[in-house]
Amino acid sequence: MFDRINEGRYWDFGWDLVSGCTRVSEGCMSCWFLSMRKRFSKEIGIVFHLERIMRPFKRRKPASYAIWGDLFHESVTFDQIDQVFDTIMFNLHHIFYILTKRPERMLEYFNSGRKWMLITKEFPLPNVLIGTTVENQKYANIRIPILLKIPAKIRFISCEPLLGQVDLKNIQQFNSEGKYIASYQVLEPILNCGDSNRPALDLIICGPETGTKARPMQKEWIELLYSQCKAANVPFFDKKNILGLNIKQLPNVKNEL
Repeated sequence: MFDRINEGRYWDFGWDLVSGCTRVSEGCMSCWFLSMRKRFSKEIGIVFHLERIMRPFKRRKPASYAIWGDLFHESVTFDQIDQVFDTIMFNLHHIFYILTKRPERMLEYFNSGRKWMLITKEFPLPNVLIGTTVENQKYANIRIPILLKIPAKIRFISCEPLLGQVDLKNIQQFNSEGKYIASYQVLEPILNCGDSNRPALDLIICGPETGTKARPMQKEWIELLYSQCKAANVPFFDKKNILGLNIKQLPNVKNEL
């Protein structure tokens, strides 16, 4: 599907629109993105790079872009996010991956009724994959139910770094007071979540933490996720080939590259 499917890479180009971030959960503690900025950048705080917004217009050949940085960080305004989606809307020949650890703010954005949503011919946009990071069962329970409420043609989760077991057959949603709300089996069709004939999640990306202070990942954790995806026929991407099966599956996207 893509020209550059190599180990650990499911996109062609990084679209570095947001510099800087702040830690929000266990998966952030050894963040390579923050460590690289500390070593090589003099920027302070969260910076949105408007000067890079036109990059996808310059490439006619279809390509896949991963938006670097958390586009839904609290310091990025909704107006700035609008400009990103304006670019995506006019580049339907490209595919864009948007990954956030802040799905609650992403949901707030989509619920706010932005202008581009009203003028586009197709909503949700067919060339956008919307995802959230899930490092353990705690954050699977917190973030996945929110992700399911966000309008998207394709939803995915990135279990990287995978710091604990994640059982996708046992997603338990609780409210802020710790009271049980609902259960989800996100690898089976869910009513009121897009196409009820498809699983609620379209892609699972998985990998261990990297770097000199990397916390260990047990092989059994990734084996569980892969076995669940295989049984449900959901694409699975083993970024570091931990299973030794060279699994680099990607979902079918409308404007297939």
